[in-house]
Amino acid sequence: MSGRVDPITLGVIWGALQSIAVEIGTTVHKTAYSEQAREGQDFSVAVFDARGRMVAQGPYSPGHMGAMSFAVRNAL
Repeated sequence: MSGRVDPITLGVIWGALQSIAVEIGTTVHKTAYSEQAREGQDFSVAVFDARGRMVAQGPYSPGHMGAMSFAVRNAL
């Protein structure tokens, strides 16, 4: 693989990753037991690559994003 991605392919991949993050958030929102998560949408979702780098995040509370990256890297 050359490492170069054309802009159209990049846009398609980016859109897919964003959609995955939104779908994860929708599932968390619909299935949460916590009223704070259900009503206030006080949760964060993100998609990470194999190295623990965030590649997409959902449109929810960004307050946990800094800690998520460290947690994922340490879990890997």
